[in-house]
Amino acid sequence: MIKSDIELTITQDTLKEFMFTLQEAQGENDLDELGSFKKEIYLKALEGQVEELTKQVEDYENLKNGVIEPFKVSEIMKLPNYIIRKRIASGRSLEELSEYTGIDVRQLEEYEEELFVEAPPSDLAKIIKTLQIPVPTPFFSMLQVKLIDLKKNIAKSLKNLETFILPEEIKQGENQSLGYLKLFSRLKGIYDEYAEKFLLDSSQPIQFSSVSSFKYKVPKGVSQELVYSYTTFATYLAKVVSTSYTVEAASFLTDYRMFKEQVLRGYGILNLESCVNYMWDLGIPVIPLKAKGGFHGACWRSNGKNVIILKQQANSEARWLFDLLHEYWHATQEPELEERSVVDFTETLSQIEQDSEEIAANNFASDVLFNGKRNELIEACYEEAQFKLAYLKNAVINISNANYVDTGSLANFVAYDVQTKVKSKNQTWWGAAQTLQNKNNPHGVVLKVLEERLDFNNIEDKLDREMVINLIEAE
Repeated sequence: MIKSDIELTITQDTLKEFMFTLQEAQGENDLDELGSFKKEIYLKALEGQVEELTKQVEDYENLKNGVIEPFKVSEIMKLPNYIIRKRIASGRSLEELSEYTGIDVRQLEEYEEELFVEAPPSDLAKIIKTLQIPVPTPFFSMLQVKLIDLKKNIAKSLKNLETFILPEEIKQGENQSLGYLKLFSRLKGIYDEYAEKFLLDSSQPIQFSSVSSFKYKVPKGVSQELVYSYTTFATYLAKVVSTSYTVEAASFLTDYRMFKEQVLRGYGILNLESCVNYMWDLGIPVIPLKAKGGFHGACWRSNGKNVIILKQQANSEARWLFDLLHEYWHATQEPELEERSVVDFTETLSQIEQDSEEIAANNFASDVLFNGKRNELIEACYEEAQFKLAYLKNAVINISNANYVDTGSLANFVAYDVQTKVKSKNQTWWGAAQTLQNKNNPHGVVLKVLEERLDFNNIEDKLDREMVINLIEAE
């Protein structure tokens, strides 16, 4: 980009040289020795240079005449380049801009050379104000907020999501103006007009119900603001991943026997890793999140593509697998709908007063895990233990081994069954069930598959790509 009359003269001279070289090359027979293919490449390279330099000269001359495109809020990441264009179109030299802003002219030269990457946000605000660039008011206000205060505002409003949303520049405190641009653009993309609520210290509660593209009843005792902030973020994340995953969706099996048969045929074993891989085979990306609160698990469908998000906090492969199978069932429902969302706010295994779909989802998951014999196996455990809690642990181990089912999974169902049958709070079997869990970092298992399956180069938007990479690195 040409930024001054001196650069214009240099560019015009360079353009003349390239045009002369091109004219000579087009008439020289000596180039025939290169062969027609190489000669064509050489001529096209020269033509490309001439075209590019001509475009730069015309662009600068238009700017000098005051011709400039309107600033677009949707393209705020292009603001650094627009600032330079606006200065030229306004007929102001760097010396004049320095006089108005109080910023040293040599500093302004460095800012423009580096596209304001290292400029303090407060200096960026001064330049924007001087050139009268109509940036969004929240963004202009944000530029005048100190980095430490901005981080506090984000931490206060986004809770555990800040790790995924904050750009690296904000985290490290380097290249702050670039970081502020990225943060505003990212929050604007996720939360639209509510972005300013996160950036500026506001005592007003954030009402997210109108932001979400789906509706559901928030359970009592659960923060509505927290639920909507998490689900809105997760919805955006799901769309980014589903859009970039190009595997065509296959038909979904709802018969647990056929489902299990397909997993075993493809991977030789039924466990968390094989089932996650099978989901990806079907065109269903599975995303793990460690952020606490908001919701427990979800299945989103956008433009006909399903995405499962798991937020199980327990370090138990059995619980992760159950949740995965539960959310898969939601993905199979109402296939004629292009858009569909189901959010589970509590442990799927212990949900009460469920609707028919939740019951069916739990039944499908347990049928896959226990070959349709969940109740029989639980009763067999009680009988093996002579209906005594003290003997139940060994009974679960024996029954699970004898029936070739996962011990941790059976232990969880027995613990929940004990909980529903025994009224005393002092009598619980969850502690014993916990000792029978496979704690082979289930979150890491799901994340590893995501890294292997997702081609990050397919995420077209650079900021979205960085956010997904943030998700992986933070986890």
